[in-house]
Amino acid sequence: HPDHFDPDTLAAFPKDIPIVICNWPDNFLARGLKSHGFTDVRLVDWEHGLDLGHGDHVWSKVSAAYTDVDSMSVFRIDGRSCLNTNDCGFVEEEMRGVKERFPNLDLALLPASLVGPYPQFYTNLTDGEKSTEAERKKQRNLNNLLTQIHILKPKVTIPFGGGVLYGGRKTAGYLYTGVASHEETKTYFAAHPVENNAGSARARLA
Repeated sequence: HPDHFDPDTLAAFPKDIPIVICNWPDNFLARGLKSHGFTDVRLVDWEHGLDLGHGDHVWSKVSAAYTDVDSMSVFRIDGRSCLNTNDCGFVEEEMRGVKERFPNLDLALLPASLVGPYPQFYTNLTDGEKSTEAERKKQRNLNNLLTQIHILKPKVTIPFGGGVLYGGRKTAGYLYTGVASHEETKTYFAAHPVENNAGSARARLA
């Protein structure tokens, strides 16, 4: 994604390595990659996708929540389908469209938490207000994850959360990220049953 573009890391790769990215309308990521000398940048759309060979395929769509920088992809590898929403924000209509297009997902990688500047770096909030807003954000993200699972009904779901590393005075922000821990996510789903696309009482949370 453009907001995770790191030239120093990319410099470790050969310039002719195939790089697969979403076909955004204003694809400044593609331009950035080419400006760093990469010669095989492959754009993937949602309608036709990209043939990966040997019967494998990938489709990628522009995120409805963050149209400039985020995307989600479906990979069909060895006959199995996997959705990776990356760090896309939840939009219900978008998820229903994914379900219609790919009704029998084997695996879904869905965000349980999304990192952002709010509320930890908002100086107009007191510490108490930050704590309240962080908890609200955490619960909203977990509720959104549960809704996505109910809509998509994948056989297996892997929830994930974004981590951050702060230094100096910013380390105080760790208290107010609003990111659910692994244990908090497990506890939440122990109390909220979900169904998979086979109709079982509880989809597996890997």
